[in-house]
Amino acid sequence: MPDETLEDHNKLQQQDQVLANEESATQDIPLTADEQATEEMLNKPLVDEVSEDVAEEVGDFFEQSKEQNEVSHEDSQKPYISFEHVFKSFGDFKVLEDVSFFVKPGETLCILGRSGVGKSVSLQMLMGFLKPDKGKVCVANEDICAFNEKEMQPIRRKVTMVFQNGALFDSISVGENVAFPLREKGELEEEQIRQVVKGLLEMVGVAGMDDLLPSDLSTGMKRSVAIARALAARAGGCAVRRADDDGGSVDGAPAGRPD
Repeated sequence: MPDETLEDHNKLQQQDQVLANEESATQDIPLTADEQATEEMLNKPLVDEVSEDVAEEVGDFFEQSKEQNEVSHEDSQKPYISFEHVFKSFGDFKVLEDVSFFVKPGETLCILGRSGVGKSVSLQMLMGFLKPDKGKVCVANEDICAFNEKEMQPIRRKVTMVFQNGALFDSISVGENVAFPLREKGELEEEQIRQVVKGLLEMVGVAGMDDLLPSDLSTGMKRSVAIARALAARAGGCAVRRADDDGGSVDGAPAGRPD
């Protein structure tokens, strides 16, 4: 092995060892009381947040969702979302140029960048609102580039989007907004829907606001309701959240919980 290559190899080994030692040292540092409380909160099942009178119905709802959304071991190893050498321009302005990324079931991916680099364009392609000029966009193992609106409907049931401003229906109540995807599917009785809606609103920290209109809510509360509606849609694959911040303005639900 040449001297330079051997030297580089030794440097990489030393760097790996330093990182391993730092990680080990970090693990040995005891958590503060606040850190322990935060960790316990994040590990606590969301269904534990709901009141006793609706806990059983909400628990059944999520069990059914889990069964519906289960994928085989083979499918779990494949990307649920993939962009392969995607290009997109608007006139002479190139927004995406040879972009590729992959997201497996259960993974979390955050797309960061300044304004105009193509974050929103990528999400609109994912939902089928825009088509790439070149390349391939796949969702749930299906190439959606040539799909029409009718063909995109089942795909959109598998991917739920939470918009930055909430995108709630402003003419109906908070409870009706969350109930909307449940009624669309027609799988639950009206009393079951009422209980699930109540439980979901409790889970995201906006309990008791069922009868309010979206105009009565703060921006953070609207986002919390949007998250509850996304949970009600129980998408088979993933939830996509479009935001220009880290989620700190989601009222009621601490950053890092449902969204």
